[in-house]
Amino acid sequence: FPYSMAIMKEAFRFWTLEPLAVPHFLQAEDEYKGYKLPAGSIILPNIWAIHHSNEDLYPDPFVFNPDHFLDDR
Repeated sequence: FPYSMAIMKEAFRFWTLEPLAVPHFLQAEDEYKGYKLPAGSIILPNIWAIHHSNEDLYPDPFVFNPDHFLDDR
């Protein structure tokens, strides 16, 4: 059963159904990679990039590998 759950989680990570998340409203000024985002800005988080750019979290992010989630309980 744990491996079946890992396959399902990896499928959701690997094949993101919607690349952008729900718009978020910034309540306070923020900075991202040197860009200043003023309070009141509306941002659209890129879910696909989040799931495919962090190699510390997902080694080989462009490879379908359910083992990414086997230690996640």
